[in-house]
Amino acid sequence: MAKPIRALRSDPADPLRLFQAGAYREALETLAVRPEVRQGSDRAGAILAARAELRLNEPAAARARLAHLAQRDPTDVTVRALSGIAAFLDGEHDAGVHALEATHREAAPGEGRAEAAYWAAWAAYAQRRLDAADRWLTKALDEAKGIWFARGLALGGWIAEARGDYGSSARSFRLALGAVREGAERDDYLVAAILQALASFAAEIGDAELGEYVDAQAEEFRWPTDAGEHRFQTLVHRGLAALDRGDVDGALARFEEAEAIAQRPVLIAELQLERADVYRLIGEPTAARRLLIAAARGLRAADWSAAHIEDQMALLECVGLAARLDEHSASEWLMRYSALAKDDDGRYALTRDRRVHALEVHARGLAEAGLGEGGRASQVREALALWESLGYVRRALVAAADLLALGERVENGRLRALTAALPDHPLTATLQRYLGPVPTGEGDGVILSPEQRRVLEALCAGVSVRDMALQWGRSEFTIRNHLKKLFAKLHVVSSAALVAKAMSSGLVGATPTLPPRKPPRIREEAQEG
Repeated sequence: MAKPIRALRSDPADPLRLFQAGAYREALETLAVRPEVRQGSDRAGAILAARAELRLNEPAAARARLAHLAQRDPTDVTVRALSGIAAFLDGEHDAGVHALEATHREAAPGEGRAEAAYWAAWAAYAQRRLDAADRWLTKALDEAKGIWFARGLALGGWIAEARGDYGSSARSFRLALGAVREGAERDDYLVAAILQALASFAAEIGDAELGEYVDAQAEEFRWPTDAGEHRFQTLVHRGLAALDRGDVDGALARFEEAEAIAQRPVLIAELQLERADVYRLIGEPTAARRLLIAAARGLRAADWSAAHIEDQMALLECVGLAARLDEHSASEWLMRYSALAKDDDGRYALTRDRRVHALEVHARGLAEAGLGEGGRASQVREALALWESLGYVRRALVAAADLLALGERVENGRLRALTAALPDHPLTATLQRYLGPVPTGEGDGVILSPEQRRVLEALCAGVSVRDMALQWGRSEFTIRNHLKKLFAKLHVVSSAALVAKAMSSGLVGATPTLPPRKPPRIREEAQEG
């Protein structure tokens, strides 16, 4: 396990340290009392203040400050690059992009040109021009050093995420954390954003090892004051990952932690919806309905005039949960969602983000089912296909359960794959009742991944979980997770039964040989650190 990142402790007298620790408002307030910063004679202080204003989403203030600096030195590459991204964030997209491209073209090689390329890549990513984003990011990484190299790796993770390549995205994020860990400069807000993304992947794609990594990093991290919502979403998704592992109490405990730091009514409602769904899954519909009613009350009272699509997704979650618990109210939430503008700087427009699109299709299908409208099953089936194409096995598992609840058929092989991916999720036991017995003998159709086959063969040869972990450089948790998936695939509940079933079915030979002992391999996260 890579050494966890420990956040900086902010020094109220040092604006740079405040900025690095993610305390942007405090950094700006500290700089504001310095006359040399206000007048622009302190270039470094004025640039730091402009960066803080950009982080606080105050691009107009940053532009005014940078214009004053540009009058002193029109050739200052850093000022020109920041001015370009400030114009972009202030709504002047074309002007901002042209300014960034011109800055990069005219600048001498070095850190300033690398920053211009980075911001050009970020602007292209925000507009979902992903090929252009890749090209600019390559130019940035060619010259970037230190924290800018770490930021570039992280941006590469978000670009890969936008393409739906979550494996590459997770690797880029973990490399970025390694670069932050090894560098002299820090950016704790960046670390917070990365941990939120990784927590989401771990929960949605059912990656137990990634979840273990996120838990270790997040527990040791001292979260920046201005990253409260990143911390909130990280806790929510760590709770969902616990639910994937069948740890209901752990999931509810994470949701309680998140509730303690929720600062907006929509976030509190989101937690109530998540808790309601847990109670629904464990067979307590009365408690689930009470929480749904409380969440609905909060969503009705929220101010939606400037809501982001991330907030609006809570309405879609409410549609789905209402359709499962109280179908008559689902149409209200669908109408509320439909009435709101959906574009969020192009990053989550429905025509561009497949996850939001899948969630909407799923919710609409369930709402129409409650109204008795035709075509409902086709939309839920489409949602299942969308979740599977994204690799979101948790969502796909829910969609499969919804189809079965509607009286629709889900292919046996599809159900087997989903339940094997999340063998301990509360829904899995329900779905497995729809499966027939697993046939035995050669050609029984049981498909094992290379890692699962290696674990199974070692178990049949008498190797303990502890020895497998030591020999292969893996954690015992990871080995046991493979065993749980094997139990689900072969419909057994113990290691002894697994060995007997595997040998009788021909999945392994009658007399398996002990895998050769290998020195522990270097873990991926150790390489990254």
